[in-house]
Amino acid sequence: MSVMNARIIAVALDEVSPPASAYRSMVLAQELASRAGATLLVVRIREESPRPQCERARLPDVIRTAEQAFLGKIIVRHVEVSQQSLTSTPPGSPNGSQYSAGEAFVATAAGFGAGLLVVAMTAEREPLDGLVGGVVGAAEVPTVVVPAGVDHLSTWPFHVVVALDSVPRTGRVTEQIRELYGWFQTSLSLLHVVHPGGGRLDGVSALAADRAAHMLQRSATCLGACGVDPSRIHVVVRTGDASKVIVDHMRREHATLGVLPVVAVDPGHRRHHGVTADVLSASHVPIVLLHAADDRGASYVIDRNQVRGHTIEDRLRVPNNRASRTA
Repeated sequence: MSVMNARIIAVALDEVSPPASAYRSMVLAQELASRAGATLLVVRIREESPRPQCERARLPDVIRTAEQAFLGKIIVRHVEVSQQSLTSTPPGSPNGSQYSAGEAFVATAAGFGAGLLVVAMTAEREPLDGLVGGVVGAAEVPTVVVPAGVDHLSTWPFHVVVALDSVPRTGRVTEQIRELYGWFQTSLSLLHVVHPGGGRLDGVSALAADRAAHMLQRSATCLGACGVDPSRIHVVVRTGDASKVIVDHMRREHATLGVLPVVAVDPGHRRHHGVTADVLSASHVPIVLLHAADDRGASYVIDRNQVRGHTIEDRLRVPNNRASRTA
């Protein structure tokens, strides 16, 4: 069964984030949709905001520019997050209004069967705070997070670096990687980072590196069996601090996208999302987070803060004035 569903790429535009974030999101989503031959779903999220009205008014301009520039099919949807939802979020949920906005976007995208989500970070927030955190916490399909300093996509040659914590134990991660390959016709670099023993590659670390190389080769074999051209896969084992090595490797290989399989867990879980957040903070390319709820072995862990006690329908109102266009 396909994990990424239809070739629809959904991009989140909210009125709380700076207009520059909306512009970056839109540019990246257009480039990805053009490359994949996908429909572009633009979800504008309206909510009360202290941001000046003149800045919030720029969102329609961003959308109009996209409609004029994008040659494929584009659908625009407006979703309103009510004031009640902003005040009724259960205690302990971070940034209630933004979390509601993220969940609203995910629900709308899921309604269209979107296979890929796009959301931009802002320089004024931590990597997994606000809208980004809400989307990542609620999404079940791959999510492209656009770092604050990234405003375009390096499209040729299209190359993806996939950082694996260990070999995928189920088909979910493998299937998502295969579908990314199919959508974008990309070459793949499978990377595993071994932490150095005592600050150097000693005997224990060398053994770990050998095991990692074997693990990556198994992953490459699985991908080949799923239809990925083996000549377009290569495996790399490096030693060092995981987040720094991942970012460095993406730069060395002139990656178009980075990929991190992640698994969301309850806030009380003892592991944290340090690697994911650090990579997002330092990356010079968009990062695709693959959601691997059933495959912790291959994944970096992030905290999912659940919104409990309220259904999505209780918190969302979708106006009837919807627009769509087919080029």
